[in-house]
Amino acid sequence: MDSYLCPNLWENPWCPKSPGMSGYMFVGLGAETTRFCTPETHHLFVGVARGQYMLMGLYEATRVEPLTTEEWKALPFDMQVKYSETTQRKNKDPRPVDAIRRAYNNGGLRVPCVKLNCLDFNETLYRRLRAIQKPSKSVLTKRGSTESRIVVPLKLRKVDEAG
Repeated sequence: MDSYLCPNLWENPWCPKSPGMSGYMFVGLGAETTRFCTPETHHLFVGVARGQYMLMGLYEATRVEPLTTEEWKALPFDMQVKYSETTQRKNKDPRPVDAIRRAYNNGGLRVPCVKLNCLDFNETLYRRLRAIQKPSKSVLTKRGSTESRIVVPLKLRKVDEAG
C-alpha cells in the first residue's frame, strides 16, 4: 500500500459510510491549504471510533468548493465547535473558538472541502485485514453482500491524518 487517508466521522461527517460510496472530508486548513488541488489517489480508511477504521477502498481525493454557510449551519453544533477548535489550532488563529464559529456562521470563514470518489475496492487487502481482525472488537462484513463493512484496529503508519 503506497499511501492512505484516515479521516474520522466525528470531524468529517460527510465521509463515505460504506465501501464504494462517495463522500467529502473537510481538509484544507493551515499547512493543508494547497493539498488535493491536484487530484490524489489513496486507500481510504474512515475512523468510526477511536482506534477503529473501516476500509472503504481506493479513492480519488480532489479539492472542491468550500461548504456554503447553509451547509455549515446544517452541521450539528458539537461538530461546529470541534471544527472551530481545529481551525484555531491548524491556522494558529488567536480568536476564541466561539468567534471562529461565528465567522463560519456569517460566511467570513468557509470550510475547505475535498471530494472522495471510489475508484476500486481491493478484495485481497480486505481479506488480509479480515484475517488479522480481532472478532470481539468489531463487525466482520463483506462489500456487496447483506453485510457491507469491515472495521479494524489500524496499526499502520499514517501517510496523512485527514480531519
